Amino acid sequence: MSTAAAEVLLPSNTVMVLVSTAALLVGLVPSEANAAVVAARDESAYLHIGKDILRRNDLFSASWIMDVGHFRKIHTNEIHTVESGCFVPFSQFSAHVRMTRDWLEFTVEHMSKWWKTFNIFAHPTTMSTFIERIESFTSNSITTPGLHHTIAIVPFQAYHGNDREGQLFTSKMLSACIRSMTRYGIRRIVVVVASYEERKTYSRLLKPSLLQQSELVVFRVVHNVSTKYIPTNLPYGAIVGLQNAFVNDVDDWLGTENSWNSVFLTEPDTLLHIKPNVLPELIRRVEQDGWVLSPHRLQPIPHASDIHEDLPIVPNTTKHQVRAIDSYSTKCMDAGNDRPPNTCKNFWWLCGFLSGNRGNFDYLEPYGLMRLSHGIGVTMIVGSEHGRRCHLESEHTNSYPIMWEPKKLSVMNSDDRTFLWSRERFRPKSHHRFYIAGLPGSGTNFAFMQLFQKNCRHFGGWQPPYVGGKHKFITKNDSIGNDTKHAVLVVVKHPLTWITSMCRKSYFMKINNKSKCLPSPVSFNEWGHQFEFPDLVQVWMDYYSRFRNNASFPVEWVRYEDLLLHPEETTREYCRHPVRKVEVLTKASKSHRANETTRADALQKYTNLDTVLADFTLEQLNYVAQSISKHDSDLLSFFGYHLPGPSPTF
Repeated sequence: MSTAAAEVLLPSNTVMVLVSTAALLVGLVPSEANAAVVAARDESAYLHIGKDILRRNDLFSASWIMDVGHFRKIHTNEIHTVESGCFVPFSQFSAHVRMTRDWLEFTVEHMSKWWKTFNIFAHPTTMSTFIERIESFTSNSITTPGLHHTIAIVPFQAYHGNDREGQLFTSKMLSACIRSMTRYGIRRIVVVVASYEERKTYSRLLKPSLLQQSELVVFRVVHNVSTKYIPTNLPYGAIVGLQNAFVNDVDDWLGTENSWNSVFLTEPDTLLHIKPNVLPELIRRVEQDGWVLSPHRLQPIPHASDIHEDLPIVPNTTKHQVRAIDSYSTKCMDAGNDRPPNTCKNFWWLCGFLSGNRGNFDYLEPYGLMRLSHGIGVTMIVGSEHGRRCHLESEHTNSYPIMWEPKKLSVMNSDDRTFLWSRERFRPKSHHRFYIAGLPGSGTNFAFMQLFQKNCRHFGGWQPPYVGGKHKFITKNDSIGNDTKHAVLVVVKHPLTWITSMCRKSYFMKINNKSKCLPSPVSFNEWGHQFEFPDLVQVWMDYYSRFRNNASFPVEWVRYEDLLLHPEETTREYCRHPVRKVEVLTKASKSHRANETTRADALQKYTNLDTVLADFTLEQLNYVAQSISKHDSDLLSFFGYHLPGPSPTF
């Protein structure tokens, strides 16, 4: 193979345009072992032009994958607009074009419209949070083999000028784009730029680990890429440059291994998602059957669960709740060409951000909102920028985010709500009288009223007799005296829902950064003793570990969730005398009247997985899981709670 110069000179009189900032991936035939286990699916698993897809815009995602044979035949002289980099091959090879009926089998997250909607560069706090998400996504090292022999070519331009802030942000997003491809085994990525200065700048800024692998990421410069409507058409340069490389065996583009069989187009502000279980079939359809596959492009939208600033964005309300889904196990089945009406035409999804309709996001209700577990962690409309929809159908009863791996629960029926805890309840070891203890926000008032005030005769006392009362962080010196008839009944609530409660109302605890409640240092003074904790996770663990390991008196346990979900059975177990008819509280709390909650509200709040997860970013959920695993993972299982560590699949 010959080695050409790093830059490619294209004919100055050629008139061509391609998709804005796109990337090309080229893949080898999957291994025979993989191909052998792929069961051919009926074509009903795919959408066809003219039959299922009647609008050409529904095909557009600025991405596609096709075999090298088709790629080399693209009529580049017919590409006259940015979008026609997709539409020309779709028209040219229309009989071979497909999309997956399950959107999540082959889809992309297109991020630039998300941050442009509210101008992220004017909001440094949100930008910092988003960069943290990018870095978390990029740093995950889990890889699913499938496109192991794939080359990527990324036409590349900065998003926000040449200032340092724009350069840093652009390089972070490029790293995430690259990671979204390498996680499926891609081994070489060519970043196409228009100048040597850009090559120098972004070679320096790109994550060093990416550049240390000499065959993985390289920068190449192209010239004479002016087309009919675009003065610097880098996507055009990338396509023609790659075509020339195939013709001339150019090592600078193809690397030392030129055995690529398929080409994939995407954008550098776009994250690729492929379900691992269908990846072998998809690549076989492309390379053996000659299909041209276009991924679905999901539309992100600024939502208050992602952005904690006072901005005119989609509110985090019941009407606009975000469903956190496992994007590898959940299906999103195409809804066809029937789409809800809209008044904002082409940019319908921006309706609530425009003058005259600002703040009204009712048009999103027919779609719904979701957050992909294997994505960057921002809210997506369950649909495309052109208004086409899909319907979520989970293959499991519950969906879990990236850092969660569901343990085997005792019950997984469709109507079972015990998704974060086992059905097995605590039962008192002996029928003591009880004093109530527990963290603030854990439900001690609710437990006292349900058990003592309403149902149990001779239940016991209210607060333990030691100094500090029911919320005290006990030591071995704390005692209930020589009382052999009493035990301390400690109320415990799942750490996630407890953290949510404390972020709303922290009682006597001071959370240093209330706007970013987790992680944030926590401090408080308890009877002359100053407590300092790095975060609420450690507060929860320290408090309950003390009762489990240091108590000098009998301790019994009751979970808030059992009182809420199984009030009659739980109440009977803790009452010393038989209870003929259990009175179930209609209020979850009566002491803190400003925050009085009905039992129905509490059931919705604490037993709906989507509601629980809506209060956390993926980074925060990862943080909780890692913190518990690092310090005392046994404590969680002791209570029958589920918060497993990082998932083995990314």
